[in-house]
Amino acid sequence: MACFCLLLPLFIAFQLLSFISCYSLNFGATKLQTLNHCGNPRETTAWANCVELYEQTIRKLNETLDPNIDYSQVDAQAWLSTTLTNLEACKAGFYDLGVQDYVLPFMSNNVTKLLSSTLALNKVQYEEPIYKDGFPTWVKPSDRKLVAKDGSAKYTIVSAAINAAPKSSSGMYVIYVKSGVYNEQVEIKAKNIMLVGDGIGKTIIIGSKSVGGGITTFRSATVVVLGDGFVAQAITFRNTAGAENHQVVALCSGSDLSVFYKCSFEGYQDTLYVHYDRNFYRECDIYGTIDFIFGNVVVTYLGRPWKQYSRTVFMKTYLDGLINPAGWLEWSEYMNTDPGSSTARRVKWKVFRVMTMASEASKFIVANFITGNTWLPSTIVPFISPL
Repeated sequence: MACFCLLLPLFIAFQLLSFISCYSLNFGATKLQTLNHCGNPRETTAWANCVELYEQTIRKLNETLDPNIDYSQVDAQAWLSTTLTNLEACKAGFYDLGVQDYVLPFMSNNVTKLLSSTLALNKVQYEEPIYKDGFPTWVKPSDRKLVAKDGSAKYTIVSAAINAAPKSSSGMYVIYVKSGVYNEQVEIKAKNIMLVGDGIGKTIIIGSKSVGGGITTFRSATVVVLGDGFVAQAITFRNTAGAENHQVVALCSGSDLSVFYKCSFEGYQDTLYVHYDRNFYRECDIYGTIDFIFGNVVVTYLGRPWKQYSRTVFMKTYLDGLINPAGWLEWSEYMNTDPGSSTARRVKWKVFRVMTMASEASKFIVANFITGNTWLPSTIVPFISPL
């Protein structure tokens, strides 16, 4: 029975992969070719966004089917959930650019149902990590490169050092970015990249793409991280497009098992796009106005529930006095501290509740919520596992 439970989700995943590869992605690419000749530029941008998101979906589904990849059911659950996120992000791009009237044949309910069924059937069992030489088997220290704005190193822009990284590597590719302002849009697809700067406000990667400027939310990010196992430390990620340009993402993370330590994310609307998979943030500053932390990721305790099945939990958080006593929206709370932590005047909605049992709150600790004990130790980033 155990084998059947594991193989059935993978069989459905194989059906999905066949459908998306042979029909959905090909249709999108053909549509994009046609639009490049005679289409609406905003529609072209939205379709290009979808094609890239579907390529990511195929990559994630392939990982759940590859017999050469050593993964757990927890990993498969995370990767499968990203595929649903990509469907939503594809559709959202059309709404971002005001071309939602166009029909998306490959955004069918059948795909969504198959993905949902696969997630439901995949029984998650948490496993102990496998270590070798003090590191989890998924990452090993390896190469180092230097980036310097002043020309004192081989690379003067971050993208050049990123592009020089091997596309597949069992070791960590470390890029040290010296102090300076790097005005560029960076996309990281390779796995196990570590980006280290000289500190918040010293090493700054800056961009100004926006939905107001005709780009989808996903593509507006100054830095997009799609390769798994990414680590960033002591860097500022900034988008300067301004509040009037609507969604202006500073960083978009679609990297599974990624860590951001002592970093700053600066923007206005939708500053930090935690797109999907397991992320960990420690001692980071996040600036913005509307939805400045958003996405479908398993992440930090800060956020607001949005769309079906979403959940927000505030645990052992210092809530300042500027917090409205009624709270922001529906959320759960556990052992927060003053001066804004009193729940006496919170909203009376049924969906808001104060957790009183440690057994309930323990579901959201680092070890359980993002399986942090299995991969965070290798990053040398401090974290608290017990409640």
